[in-house]
Amino acid sequence: MRVSRLLGGVAAAALVASVLLAHSAAAAGANPTFKIANGRFERDGKPFRIMAGSIHYSRVVPELWADRLQRLRAMGLNAVEVYVFWNWHQAQPGPADFSTPSRQLAKFLQLAKEAGLVVMLRVGPYGCGEWNGGGFPWWLHTLEPPVQIRTYQSTYISAVEQWWAQLLPYLKNSGSLYENGGSVIMVQIENEFGSFGDVAGNPLDKQYMEYLVKTARQHLGDNIVLYTTDGGSVGYMSRGSLNGSAVYTVGDFGPGTDPHSSFAAQDQFNPPPMRGAHLCSEFYSGWLTHWGEHMANTSSSGLAKAMDTLFSLNASLSLYMGHGGTNFGRFAGANGGGSSFEPHITSYDYDAPLSEGGGHGYGSSGEDKYAAVQEVLLRWARKDGSPLPPPEAPAPAVASLGTVVMTGAAAVLPIGGGNAPNTNVFQVLCANQTTTAAGAPPPAFHTLGVSDGIMLALTKRPGPVNASGGLLDIGRPNDRAQVFVDGAFAGTVWRPSAAPVTCPAPPGPYIKNTMSVLVEDMGRLNYGKEMFDMKGFGPLAVPGASQPVLTLNGKAYEFTEPWVVCGMTLDDGLPEKIEFKPVQVGSPIAPWSYIQPAFFRGVLATPASGPVDTYIATYGWSKGYIWLNGVLLGRYWETKGPQHTLYVPASLLLPAGQGNELVFLEMERPNVTLMVSTVAAPDFSFGVRCSVEAAPAAGSAAVTWGVESAAESNQVWSVPAQGATGPIRLASDPSLCLQAGPEKDPSTGDPAAQLAACSAGEKAQQWTVAADGALLCEGSCLDITAHATAPGSAVETYACNGGDNQRWSAVTAAGGARIVSAMDGQALTACTAS
Repeated sequence: MRVSRLLGGVAAAALVASVLLAHSAAAAGANPTFKIANGRFERDGKPFRIMAGSIHYSRVVPELWADRLQRLRAMGLNAVEVYVFWNWHQAQPGPADFSTPSRQLAKFLQLAKEAGLVVMLRVGPYGCGEWNGGGFPWWLHTLEPPVQIRTYQSTYISAVEQWWAQLLPYLKNSGSLYENGGSVIMVQIENEFGSFGDVAGNPLDKQYMEYLVKTARQHLGDNIVLYTTDGGSVGYMSRGSLNGSAVYTVGDFGPGTDPHSSFAAQDQFNPPPMRGAHLCSEFYSGWLTHWGEHMANTSSSGLAKAMDTLFSLNASLSLYMGHGGTNFGRFAGANGGGSSFEPHITSYDYDAPLSEGGGHGYGSSGEDKYAAVQEVLLRWARKDGSPLPPPEAPAPAVASLGTVVMTGAAAVLPIGGGNAPNTNVFQVLCANQTTTAAGAPPPAFHTLGVSDGIMLALTKRPGPVNASGGLLDIGRPNDRAQVFVDGAFAGTVWRPSAAPVTCPAPPGPYIKNTMSVLVEDMGRLNYGKEMFDMKGFGPLAVPGASQPVLTLNGKAYEFTEPWVVCGMTLDDGLPEKIEFKPVQVGSPIAPWSYIQPAFFRGVLATPASGPVDTYIATYGWSKGYIWLNGVLLGRYWETKGPQHTLYVPASLLLPAGQGNELVFLEMERPNVTLMVSTVAAPDFSFGVRCSVEAAPAAGSAAVTWGVESAAESNQVWSVPAQGATGPIRLASDPSLCLQAGPEKDPSTGDPAAQLAACSAGEKAQQWTVAADGALLCEGSCLDITAHATAPGSAVETYACNGGDNQRWSAVTAAGGARIVSAMDGQALTACTAS
């Protein structure tokens, strides 16, 4: 990890003190005010239209806080709306962290002021925001008596009181409030409570909201504007706001909604002098994205037109989001409940006007969303007589930093038929090992003192099992479980489906006689009634549940042996604990022909010109986590999509000429070449309009695709020996051969690679394997079109030029070989139109 991320003790205290002094100096001799009066917002006694956008400091590395705030101000915003996520500052019970650089809230608020922005601060306790657990810390699960969140219940209120007793005085004493020379003009109480509780119908819910308001007033004083945010209708506001109180009620809606109804509802709940001051505090500039969905992409012109309409009604707004950022680490949340489960991708780009990488966002029609929003904001600023912002800073530098070949590996589990390296990972994983009583099910994550990550449960193989094996049902894990029986991978159980896996027949006399279940947390629910989302074995994670975790062939398996259970939090610094052993392509453990979770390590060089932003591509890998210099960048799920790249800010790279440690935890299969690419732009492509699993036929296209077991029959070929010429046949159907044309690549007009019925006299089916890895047909080379790197990239024959996109290697596989690209490690794959 970089030194700047490890500041603590004296250095951190000095930095906080400098921020406090800066605020005190700014406040001296000033009497700033912000209030709602005369049916409008007033700043320092003058009318003020709030033109805000959301940005979350927890989703932006601290080195880029000032940069992103400057770009939002240059776009025309005069305010930002900011979540304070509880679990970001209080990962464990006890003292809250406001001193680690990424958690210096007072510094961020000061930088907002220096950029010319005031702040609407959302202090929770609940936040939502597609954030892990909606901001609730995992350790609430461990409290006794069990917690009931978001109502007046003693255990929960005690935890909130202990958190707010640190947060709110910190805001007051740091000079962050506007009246003290800071930037915070408004503080939001709770968040969208009308979608969860019912202030009008439940006395404990009303008592809870009144308690929060009273506590905020005690710490922050009577001058700060407090507000609640709910859906933009009377129903939501009646359940979530304190009707007729001094707390300002706000309703949210998207660009496609008529604002009049929401503003009319606000007027019912806001007495004079607040009545008539209209605000939409979440005006959606984009939308969220789950794994397995197309990337959210909304209209730029539609957003701009809706903003214009809102401003013409003399209203204020806050774009959600102005800048989305990144769900670094394990902080991406999930939607759903019960068997419904939709985890969010690592990127929180949100299709916002300011993109994840700090560039301009683009709408669904290709329009510049930043420019469209800026035109509206600046035009209305001129009408209001407001000062115009400085121009936007130059675009961030971004580049590809080349490729990395992983040279170290460490298997997670002590299984794998002898092919796994001897490592300490199992011991690291099981440092907090516990053993259940015989007959008891495995526990939930939090009972191990583990926030989230992966949990391993081991027991004896279920039996008796007949010679044909059987169907093994382990219930509904939260959230994903990989099952290994007698050291062999049996299958994966995914929370939404919870389908049984195949328990293989015994290989003869039992040697291992074991079953291992590796459970992976994929993010806690951040919204809805079932948001208090415990991780582990589904309903068995609920205290008091007694049903068995296993059924075999439909019959309950009696527990006769205890479970050995251990957990590992996937966090910054974890790679430092792992002992890597040398690995290379062609060694016994790579490529693996079976699923086996493992860590892989390589070195990414910082260019001589110095660090720049880049994106790590996961082409050819499967599913897992990525660390750079000990910092967990987030999750990848290449076989699911749509995210194929993870954003790397330049500040995470070491100085020019140095090597950066890149570590993957691959939960399934690595790229068969152990190669990782870096690229200069994000890739959220969803895939191609064809199936790489369906049986191909003559005319099927040949594309590049990551190595997957489901696509294996379309990825294995018989290939001529090096220096020889002959056909390249599909191993699963030798009657089909790779052919150049007759279809043309639409971007170049050159012969596209496709399948055709094998014909001995067909010159377009004769391929020569060159010494440098090129595959030649009629004098041209097999070529990945335009150096594309996304899965499903088109393949053609093109004039030979020696590029990596024209070099291939034959990697041995059952029944033949995969033809693997030297550029990105993806395999030539037959793809049937769908």
